[in-house]
Amino acid sequence: MKTRWLAALAAVALLVGLFAGSAGADDEKWLTSLDAGLKAAKESNKPLLIDFGATW
Repeated sequence: MKTRWLAALAAVALLVGLFAGSAGADDEKWLTSLDAGLKAAKESNKPLLIDFGATW
């Protein structure tokens, strides 16, 4: 029973953390150019996330 309580508490804490961290995400703008993204990341001293995929 104690294990379920801890697992539920951990799940709630994770969800709150995920949603609290994205509260200001509406202000963010996705860039589709690698060069523009590299420049923006360097100017703001932030890491760069590159998301790519393929349909094979």
